Amino acid sequence: YSQGGLNSVRVVNDGEFRVTAAGDPLDYGAMVTGIRNALSVTNSGTITVTSNVDAIGVRGPTIANSGTVTVHGGIFAIGVYLENVIGPPLTNTGTIRATTGATSDYAAIGLLVDQIGTMNLQNAGTIDAEIAIYLRHGSGNPDFHDTLVNSGTINGVVHLDSGDDRLI
Repeated sequence: YSQGGLNSVRVVNDGEFRVTAAGDPLDYGAMVTGIRNALSVTNSGTITVTSNVDAIGVRGPTIANSGTVTVHGGIFAIGVYLENVIGPPLTNTGTIRATTGATSDYAAIGLLVDQIGTMNLQNAGTIDAEIAIYLRHGSGNPDFHDTLVNSGTINGVVHLDSGDDRLI
């Protein structure tokens, strides 16, 4: 974890990476993140993040996933949160799954991409969440032409920021 932003750490997981946090569901400031601010994450193993409150599996600029990322938050959950993207942000041939508790007012998000600039995402695996993919541009600029190439399975809503994006 790097508080000040990205660092040069590259995380490679081919085993099991598990984070479990218990917290009071009434404490809305409590959040747990499995891996945050690594320059890149390569996962061929299992990443599991569980919290009674809010949970994020992986947060950073790029992930290559051929394993499994499973995230459950009692109130809020994001499987993979891409920001400050560099290079190809997502290559997924594995599984990304996010869920929230039965009484949560919030939808779980499998893949959240927050970026200024054109995005090209590759999915040949499975992304499973109420909102499977949510792409937003921080600048609010509608002129970015994003592409999602999918030869896998997407279970859930796909939101590409502007009306000029492509799903192949």
